[in-house]
Amino acid sequence: MKIDFNTTYRELVRRVDSPERRDPKELGAAGFQTMLASIAPNRSQPTEALKVSNAEPAPIPAPPLLNEGPMARFNFPPAQPLTPRSTQILEDEVSERMANEVPESVKTPTLVGVHRTPSQDPFAGLSHDERVVEVKRILSSMGEKHGIDPALGLAVASRESGFNPNAVSNDGHNSKGLFQLLDSTGREAMGKLGLKESYNPFDPNLNAELGISHMRYLHDLFSTPSQLANGSATMAAANITSLEKLALAAYNAGEGRVAAAQERSRQQGSDPAAYEQVERYLPESTQKYVRDVYQMKALFTDDEEESES
Repeated sequence: MKIDFNTTYRELVRRVDSPERRDPKELGAAGFQTMLASIAPNRSQPTEALKVSNAEPAPIPAPPLLNEGPMARFNFPPAQPLTPRSTQILEDEVSERMANEVPESVKTPTLVGVHRTPSQDPFAGLSHDERVVEVKRILSSMGEKHGIDPALGLAVASRESGFNPNAVSNDGHNSKGLFQLLDSTGREAMGKLGLKESYNPFDPNLNAELGISHMRYLHDLFSTPSQLANGSATMAAANITSLEKLALAAYNAGEGRVAAAQERSRQQGSDPAAYEQVERYLPESTQKYVRDVYQMKALFTDDEEESES
């Protein structure tokens, strides 16, 4: 520190009592921090700079090899299925709880129909071939009575029920028996035949006669031009083959739909008397039905010819 003796005494005392201040450039980074601490002693003191060593770092040990064997072994018990807990509810408890419940806005159910099932199978114990023989016996007399080829009747019964007299359709119509007749169709056929017995769709003899008589009715509709109740009219078939196929189509889809298909065929310039010209205007399911039945008829016809020879 330089002292100028020409200055005043007070200024001289101030300079002598003040701490020594060095040039920051001479002190370096560490000295500069020390100087700042002396100027502001209340600030946190700087930490001592870490000493940097020129020695090489110690080598890091290599991890153990994986093939040295398992590092640990665990033995857990084998898994066992758990049985869910069930609580048995006594019937008396359920009845008591239901008796105490009060339903809100519940309508009294209305009986819309009764699903009738037979008490026993009239063909019980018979194999499929034995059932065919039994149905063939029934249809031989029925076919002769109503003028229907028994082979055609066998084919319809096979396609409709598989020769099961207790068959009930699950299509919502509840068709029943060997020929899968609607109750309305069966009772209507009974009225036409003048039968006074009670209607039992599961009686194979009665159901067979009603089915064959209904087929006779459909054959008559397409043998000559006929007026239907819905206002439409049928047209006479060109030959026996077209007659049988038109009748089969009506058995499956109804005579009104077949009459409408004949009319469309006529409007398109085709022959409404030939089934092949009418077929395209029928539902695909009906077309398949006619093909299936006619193929079965050929099989039953061959069987009859072989048995006769």
